[in-house]
Amino acid sequence: MRIHRALAAGAVLGGMLLPIPAPASASASGGTPACAMELVVADPNAQQYGSAGLGAVYSLEATGDGLPRVRPRLIQARLPTTPAGPIARYDIDGDGCTDFVVGSPQMIASERTDVPDYTYSPGDDGYAQIIWGGGHEVTVLRAPGHPQGHFGWSVSAWSGMVAIGAPHEDSPGAPDSGAVYLFRLSGRRLAGTPRRFTQDSPGVQGNSEPGDMFGWSLSLGRLAGDTRVADLAVGAPYENDDGSGAQTGPGGVPHSGAVTVLSDVTSPAPRGEQFRLSSPGGRYGYAVATGEWRGVAYLAAGAPGAGQVQLFRAPPGGGVRPFRVLKGDASHGFSLGVVGGDLVVGAPYGGVPSGSGLVTTVPLEGGAGKVIRGGGPGDHFGWAVTGTDSGWLLVGAPDRGTTGAAALIPLGGGEMTWLAPGDGYVPPPPGVSPTRRLRPHEAGTALDFGASVG
Repeated sequence: MRIHRALAAGAVLGGMLLPIPAPASASASGGTPACAMELVVADPNAQQYGSAGLGAVYSLEATGDGLPRVRPRLIQARLPTTPAGPIARYDIDGDGCTDFVVGSPQMIASERTDVPDYTYSPGDDGYAQIIWGGGHEVTVLRAPGHPQGHFGWSVSAWSGMVAIGAPHEDSPGAPDSGAVYLFRLSGRRLAGTPRRFTQDSPGVQGNSEPGDMFGWSLSLGRLAGDTRVADLAVGAPYENDDGSGAQTGPGGVPHSGAVTVLSDVTSPAPRGEQFRLSSPGGRYGYAVATGEWRGVAYLAAGAPGAGQVQLFRAPPGGGVRPFRVLKGDASHGFSLGVVGGDLVVGAPYGGVPSGSGLVTTVPLEGGAGKVIRGGGPGDHFGWAVTGTDSGWLLVGAPDRGTTGAAALIPLGGGEMTWLAPGDGYVPPPPGVSPTRRLRPHEAGTALDFGASVG
């Protein structure tokens, strides 16, 4: 799992508190602010400003010619970005500009006493940042009072709200049972304190047990409740299928996983329903994705340990119900996305040779899937997947070459376009202190470009 690499890179920083680099302009060319960030690619282990493990996030903005002609730029957020999971992309404040949320679960943000800002250091508390489209603003989100939970491991966004997973957070007597936080926003301002959900919360099915990792994955979408209010799907891939009641020891089906759907998540008492696809080591809920097509909502939940994905339908006025089980190559369901009328499934450890990776697109309404192969030996093509409403896929291959890469692919078929830092098109991360002028031969190191996309 790439998280081990991310933790190792973060540890290089030691106990240093580093200066915060100034945010980059929201404009790709210094003129009119960019208002539509089509796609985002992250490198969680990028080395920049003379320090390893700060991470880097790139925006791929469509040019006048449209994709795949994009204008890549490196974004400097308020704090370092070391994402371990998917990046959320949504117009949260309703101003017509795309915003995105990126989690940094291997860092700690501390408020400074001398100025109204933050310092940061490596650690397990985590934080997340909303990088607002069309301007310089960044909002930092943190888990209140619950340390070492890897807050920011998973993120999702909806109109006026952001959900953040902290799967390593402890409940009483249940270490690493996990939690999810729901932040409400009014415009770009936080509205009140975040709401915390665990498997011990009222309305949430199941129990908080050691090692469940509730919040490993999550997705906001309209599923089973009031169509005017978002529902929330949460994965707990390391939960054991061990019967009712809280269990403290081994038993049942180990690491089979579970997915919980909370309907009308902003209501005082959300209705919870739990689903399972029991298989030893299946890790059901490792990835989840939601989307809508022709008036019907869909939920997909991956079980990469079993090479399976369960697809759910939620027609208007009805509840979310299992629809199909899709089987594929090794690690099928490691990453998921809903792009238009298709479900996109990543299998980064599949393919021939093993570990080259592959991606499968499956029509939501039924029909045969289409397999896309693009990786070479060990590329892990399909580690992360996303797409655009205009029918383009973005697929991460974080072990391609020395930097990692991402491929832009037309969903309807056509030529694949590869992007990588330092390729003459995507800029490398800066490699010197922000207090010194960057020389032409000095550049940071990209290590896992494509490990997260949004």
